[in-house]
Amino acid sequence: MSEEKDTTAPPAASSAAPSTGETAAADSSVDLAKQNEQTVEQQNAINATIKATQPKVGAKEEVDALLPEYEGNPKPGFRKGVQDLGKRYSALRRVRGDGNCFYRSFLFGYLERLLQGIKGVGDANTKAMLELSRLRQVVHDSKAALIALGYEEVALDDFWQTFLQELDALPNMEMGQLEINFREEAGPCEYIVWYCRMLTSGFLKLNADRFLPFLEHTVDMQDFCQREVEPMGKECEQIQIMGLCEHLNTPVKIEYLDGQDFSGQLGSITLPDTGAEAMVTLLYRPGHYDVLYPMTNQ
Repeated sequence: MSEEKDTTAPPAASSAAPSTGETAAADSSVDLAKQNEQTVEQQNAINATIKATQPKVGAKEEVDALLPEYEGNPKPGFRKGVQDLGKRYSALRRVRGDGNCFYRSFLFGYLERLLQGIKGVGDANTKAMLELSRLRQVVHDSKAALIALGYEEVALDDFWQTFLQELDALPNMEMGQLEINFREEAGPCEYIVWYCRMLTSGFLKLNADRFLPFLEHTVDMQDFCQREVEPMGKECEQIQIMGLCEHLNTPVKIEYLDGQDFSGQLGSITLPDTGAEAMVTLLYRPGHYDVLYPMTNQ
């Protein structure tokens, strides 16, 4: 009896194993996924450290408390700038560096200034109450304007109402309570920070023709706002500052401590530059904002 031959052809080599190029691409994809995972883990660790070591809004301290941070720094402008600020500002209030520091610094400084005026007497009280009423009207009217731009009311309503409630409570609030509200991890002021991002986004979209020329490599304001303005934790550039402060019609003065040497006083800017008094003064250091208190504003 003869042995039957196996006539089944073996599989082609090309279908049995991936090519060298396919293997390299797969390995590269795995490496990239691991890198992305490591990046996320590193960022989460950084965020956890920031949360554990930095209050959202710190206590007042002397401006000179910044000097140790720049001990041995090769840029002379840092220590020189701190010394200059110490001559003109009585205190500093640090704010957590979590990407929301401009909005949080600005809002706290603004509401604190209003509360100080409300607790005063005579013209100071009258002026603060009028400003509070004006701000409340701007916030009240803003939801309808945002809805007209395409934002959903259900997404805005809780944040909008929280902002109005905080403003309504301000005349009867003590300073300590305002600080508590801003320090709570899930407190009402996080809602206000988010809503101010929406106010900023809405203003930039309404004035896209004016602001787009200042944005490099960006031709669509809608896309810019979705990526760089609306998400919590996104750092704030000058265009966002202009958008919020113009929308609220509330100028902010910013002192720039960037390490550059200078003569006379440290450089500063007021936005928008309308000639009106700045309600809030902030300190800018690379990538970060804190609150400053002028000698005449205690």
